[in-house]
Amino acid sequence: MAKRFNTHNRFAAHLDSAPSRLDELTFEHRFQEREQRAAGWRRNFSFAALAIALVLTALFIAR
Repeated sequence: MAKRFNTHNRFAAHLDSAPSRLDELTFEHRFQEREQRAAGWRRNFSFAALAIALVLTALFIAR
C-alpha cells in the first residue's frame, strides 16, 4: 500500500520541466509576431516587384 502512495505524483517532474507558453498570451508577443509576418509580406512583394520590373525591362529591350 505504501508503494502505491509513493508513485501518486510521478508526473509532477515532467510537468514542471515543460516550457511555459504564457508569453504567447501577451500583447507584446502578438505584436512581434504580426511585425514578423508583415516583414515577410513586404519582402515577398519586393521580390515580386523586382521580378516584374526585370521582365518588363527585358521586353522593352527585346523590341
